[in-house]
Amino acid sequence: MDCKNGFWQGKVTFGSGINQPFKFDVYGDCQQNFGDNNADKLAVFNGVDILGNNGVGSYQIIFNEKNDSYKRIQNQD
Repeated sequence: MDCKNGFWQGKVTFGSGINQPFKFDVYGDCQQNFGDNNADKLAVFNGVDILGNNGVGSYQIIFNEKNDSYKRIQNQD
């Protein structure tokens, strides 16, 4: 992911599985990760997996480090 002005962005692709989980993993080793306990689009430290239940396809994931909010936007590619 790339960061600009406190907004981290990256592209991910979800496959054919339903509710494919993901987390924001700071170092890639799950020692410092952020999930979403309430499915309210607010990441929390060591939270449960975020379910990628928007369907198969490519998505832009945006994480706001100022308020820990995130969103998924389906790409049209």
